[in-house]
Amino acid sequence: MKHSNFHNGYLFLLLSILFFSLSSISGCDRSGNSEDSAKTKVLEKITVETSNKTILKGINTNEERAIPIGYSLEMTAIGHYSDGSTQDISDQVSWQLSNQEVGQLNKNSFISKLQGSIFVKANLDDIKSQDFSIEVTNAHLENIVVSQSQPRSGKADITFAKGIKTALIATAYYSDGTAIDVTHLVSWHSNNPNIADVEDGVLQILANFGEASIHAKLENIESEELSVEATQAELLSVSISSKIAKTAKSDLTLAKGMQAKLLATAHYSDGSSPDVTDQVKWISSNPGVASFKGQLLEANHSGNTNVIASFKGLDSQPLSVESTAATVTSINITANASYTGDADYTLAKGVSIPFTATAYFSDNSVLDVTDVVTWVSDSPVSVEFFNNQLKALSDSSETNVHAIFKGLQSNSKQIKTTSAELISLSINTNTSNSSADADISLAKGLKVNFTVTAHYSDNSSLDVTNQAAWNSDTPAVASFTENTIKINSSSGVANVHALYGGLSSDIKTVLAADPELISVSISTDTPKSSSENILLPKGITLAFKAFAYYSDGSSSDVTNEIAWSSSTPDVADFNANILKANSDIGTTIVHATYAGVKSDSKVIETTAATIESLSISAQAPHTSNADITLPKGVNVSFIAYAHYSDGSSKDVTAQSSWLSDKPSIANFTNNTLEANSNSGSAKVYAFFDGISSNTKSIIATNAKIESVSIKTEKTPNALILPKGTQISFVATAHYSDGSTQNVTELASWISNQTHVANFSSNKLDAKADSGNVEIFASFGNVKSNTKTVMVTAAQLTKIVISKTGDGNMLPNGTNSEFKAIAHYSDGTTTDITNDASWTSTTPEVANFTKNILEAKAEQGTTEVSANFNGVQSNKIIIETSHALLTQVTISADTTQSPLRLPKGISLSFKAIAHYSDGESVDITNSASWRSSVSNIANFTKNRLEAKADTGSTQVSALYAGIKSEPINIEVISAILESVSIETNNQDTTISLPHGTSIAFIATAYYSDGMVEDVTSTASWTSKDANIVNFNDNILEAKATYGQATVFATFNNTVSNNFTVYADPAELQQLNIVGANSLPAYDSTVKEVYTLSGIYSDGTTKPYSGDITWNNIITPSNLASFSEINQELTTHPENDVAGNVHLHACTPAGICAAHDILLYSEIIQVNSSEVGGANKTCEDIGHKSITQDQYKEIMNSSYRPVKWSTWSRKYVAWSHHKLKAYIYGRVGIAAASGYFNKAAFIVTTSTGIKVDMFDFIAGTKHGPTHLICQK
Repeated sequence: MKHSNFHNGYLFLLLSILFFSLSSISGCDRSGNSEDSAKTKVLEKITVETSNKTILKGINTNEERAIPIGYSLEMTAIGHYSDGSTQDISDQVSWQLSNQEVGQLNKNSFISKLQGSIFVKANLDDIKSQDFSIEVTNAHLENIVVSQSQPRSGKADITFAKGIKTALIATAYYSDGTAIDVTHLVSWHSNNPNIADVEDGVLQILANFGEASIHAKLENIESEELSVEATQAELLSVSISSKIAKTAKSDLTLAKGMQAKLLATAHYSDGSSPDVTDQVKWISSNPGVASFKGQLLEANHSGNTNVIASFKGLDSQPLSVESTAATVTSINITANASYTGDADYTLAKGVSIPFTATAYFSDNSVLDVTDVVTWVSDSPVSVEFFNNQLKALSDSSETNVHAIFKGLQSNSKQIKTTSAELISLSINTNTSNSSADADISLAKGLKVNFTVTAHYSDNSSLDVTNQAAWNSDTPAVASFTENTIKINSSSGVANVHALYGGLSSDIKTVLAADPELISVSISTDTPKSSSENILLPKGITLAFKAFAYYSDGSSSDVTNEIAWSSSTPDVADFNANILKANSDIGTTIVHATYAGVKSDSKVIETTAATIESLSISAQAPHTSNADITLPKGVNVSFIAYAHYSDGSSKDVTAQSSWLSDKPSIANFTNNTLEANSNSGSAKVYAFFDGISSNTKSIIATNAKIESVSIKTEKTPNALILPKGTQISFVATAHYSDGSTQNVTELASWISNQTHVANFSSNKLDAKADSGNVEIFASFGNVKSNTKTVMVTAAQLTKIVISKTGDGNMLPNGTNSEFKAIAHYSDGTTTDITNDASWTSTTPEVANFTKNILEAKAEQGTTEVSANFNGVQSNKIIIETSHALLTQVTISADTTQSPLRLPKGISLSFKAIAHYSDGESVDITNSASWRSSVSNIANFTKNRLEAKADTGSTQVSALYAGIKSEPINIEVISAILESVSIETNNQDTTISLPHGTSIAFIATAYYSDGMVEDVTSTASWTSKDANIVNFNDNILEAKATYGQATVFATFNNTVSNNFTVYADPAELQQLNIVGANSLPAYDSTVKEVYTLSGIYSDGTTKPYSGDITWNNIITPSNLASFSEINQELTTHPENDVAGNVHLHACTPAGICAAHDILLYSEIIQVNSSEVGGANKTCEDIGHKSITQDQYKEIMNSSYRPVKWSTWSRKYVAWSHHKLKAYIYGRVGIAAASGYFNKAAFIVTTSTGIKVDMFDFIAGTKHGPTHLICQK
């Protein structure tokens, strides 16, 4: 679309106000202060920095850099002035070098010559900087990796139309772990420069059609090639966006003097959508109001303007901008580090943490000003800022830090430094794709992000992802760009780890795979309020996700790597994965393209619906004095929902500005509220599209942490974790005022045996084959209860998936949630729903987004399954139908009738869709929820909160164009009179064995006779958390003796109490331990069987109490069992097999059973003697062996000694991704039909692995020998 009138208006305005605008535009230094202050400011300090991303053995700070011989570092001198401002004075200082032999200075550029250490210093007006240390190494170049960040739309690594430019990055990897950005040092090569060529790291497409390969070269080392395809694609549209919250009717609101970076994306007919921010021409229709400085839009004077991006003769849709005279009202700073109780943040000497600064303006707008504030430390000798990175320089000190912006000082943060030592590093990734042979298994071209957590000797932990060095031992297979790894090959293995503080993390094995990309699916979380389409009011944005599905059953989140497209950009268009409605009426079809595969489509209908209300909520306990009580150092996340005139609702959390009327008491970072004080009250709210939300009252308290408790969904208390699996924990802080807070993300998580299992955030990762670990959390210098985790070498044997709800029929457009449970060889099970890859055989019928299956066709059938660690689950057949939605019904999560709700109390609702074929589907999370009188009570998602003292409202749900019957809600001013707690134990005194738990419920009684279950919203307290402690309403015994009083608090009302006694742990499970199979031929075998007990405290130990045996041996003369010695003795008979069933019980009735296979000689019958692929062992005079028996016998220590002489064939069986020796087949004639399995054995350094797969007769997949019992 050509906006000629727009351009004419722009030229006229530009000429008419040119003089005015030139005289009025002001600049900002790094502090955001006026340049006029430069006349009086005095230089007080100089700091030296460098921007080069070079890393020495994992230490990545602003004061230590390592470079090989022959490389250079650009040095920057920053002057710190008396008015709090900073300025780049690199050209004004004199530079000094401690050792001229190691290197030399060319102005502010250091060039290395010889191995050694040197210091660089800057000097101006007798003020000297710190010594900036540089290590010159003799490391040799090992590899070069080329990367780029544009979406991948075609088969090639880069697929773009003629004229597109994109930046490439070349990273050099050295033998000492150093990684250097050498983009501007390498020589770039194209095998077809007429198609695509590179100049100084910028790739440009030069032709309309063709292919090329790009690589980089340095010191005779060449990178892997990057494939490039030039296409004849047509430019369809250009879209622009900003990441700043939408606070007014205009798309962007900026206070005078503030700047915002805009992004531009071009959309082509081949599905590609390159970032063209650097290539467009930015135009403002009224430069006097706001004008561009490069990509930065700066507000000059109050008023309105429209801005566009012009690219190749095509203009984007205008972005409406309002410049205001708003002033800064407050500045809030925060850091990504744990609260310790003694101070806001505790740092070990040498550790750095990044801070962010947010400015709040009088017009309700919010702006990230991290890069333009002045960062100040009250004690620079203790802690010092380098840009926004705060580094601890002392091992024992306390001080405060703050920021200054526009003459306004932010809140302060108290910093404590310690001498704690770094003891371990743990890495984790956001992918669930793994295999039996690798921690991570990904197809070529895919990327995955890693995080690394540093664990210290004082039980603190710190996310050091952006400070660590990332290393791959085989970059040709998988290589890092910062913390993102990309698969560069279709085969091979790479071992990856992180380096930080001189330590190396655990190692993750990455397997490059070559599955075929089958399908791509896109989804969004918006409620479905229309019968067919997704409704989107003009100006509103919607986030999409994309998943790629592969032939091996794996899936990957490709949201940030895929190209997004809209068929009608004037209606709605994408910037990255964010779709924005550009018109108030229209329809567009959106999809995404990845690696040449197009996703399913979604129909978007834009509307003229107007916002009517905005509601916010947070998951935090309600009290009578305030909506939320927050102890200092604790934070809580909010969500915001906009409710529109057409009945739809949208999650606008990310688009809203979040505000506090008293930021010194409590203030937001994005949508996360933190208490900045230990006393006082504040009101908080959100602002979006010119609408203010309801307010929430906040009280900051000085409540002290009395205890911290941790829990997980796994039971029993003894946690068993097979190697390679993870488990998540939750931490709850219990305070002196009876309140509780979820501090999972704020706590430090500790393992006492990090080589056995270690934490990344709150996820414990089993690393060893076996061992026990004690784990706990620490928050505010308070240590939680401990949990014992047993890591085992148990093998994954099967995965069982299930669908929520009844039946396997899905009406078109609906979705259903699936669950996956992994079963291991030791009998344990683990929920792997969030870790498995989910697959549908016919994605056009129904496809997954994670574990949510959505029906996409009116009629069809598909098989769904899950894959984890190379094991595939059972399959479930799903049918989709064209059934019509006939009704939507809603219900409240309460037994009350009629429904009444005291102010401040919330109530959850459920929605069910009913279809013409009799199917019913839970649509609670897909419906739009509505209250007829939003100031009486309003929804956030499906949770209704009473906001007034009294009044009535009607609530309903809208789904697919059908509205439910309304339910009347009466908001009452009833007074809470009492709270009562109870449990299924009627006594007020309870005995609880160590490790066991008991559930309580809490009931609130009001003055009007109303009774309400408040179990989930009450705070639960134990007066001695070391004896017994709560996880939510579940009380757990933490000790073997002692007593404690427990109670609940709701709305500042304390319940009745119980006295609870902790007792020694009790036996919960009995196990018989010993061989599962024994040979019953040739000679006598004796096997001792022991009894092991699992106790309520999680311990496992031998059981030596009274026992009663009741055993069955078949045939009875084949073996005997001594109850005194607990020993089984075989009495072999030729060619006779049997079974033993051991059964033991304690006097308390706790029993265990163990089945043992007594087998005759296992033999291999050669193909020539079998007589055909359909023959069984019985056909040739022997006995068949089942596949389970075969695996059991061959994996045991009693496996036949003659197996090593059996005939075998080595095969690479691509269908099963198997490379092994095939020994024959196990064939059985069963009632369900003939069944044939190929038996294989893989010999490894740790023993042998035995299994089997479907055998295909007459193929190269192995011989037709039979494995039988003689």
